[in-house]
Amino acid sequence: MSFEYKTLSFDKKAGFFRQQLDSELLQQQLNKYGQSGWEVVSSTNTGSQMRPFLLVILKREK
Repeated sequence: MSFEYKTLSFDKKAGFFRQQLDSELLQQQLNKYGQSGWEVVSSTNTGSQMRPFLLVILKREK
């Protein structure tokens, strides 16, 4: 069995005293990829304080 992988990154919007992620956009994108057989295997906050973002790693069987 072999897999292919995809990475998605989501910018965080600047909020008052914190960073906010557009969770509706994230959910829409993950559902779109899920319908195509992609599965989330990992996610992490990354980037810098000036430009943080969420990195999501997906996989599906080839």
